[in-house]
Amino acid sequence: MPGTGNTIDGTSISLITFRDSKVIDYVVTPDRLTILQQLGVIPA
Repeated sequence: MPGTGNTIDGTSISLITFRDSKVIDYVVTPDRLTILQQLGVIPA
C-alpha cells in the first residue's frame, strides 16, 4: 500500500523480563489491527 503521509495513532504492549535486577528480554507487540484499520486496509 503506498504511503499517504497521514498520521495514525497506535498502542502497544511491552513485555520486559528481569533477572538479578537486569533486563534480559524486551518485546514490544503493537496493536496491528487498529493500525491496519486506520490505514484503510481492514474495515473499521
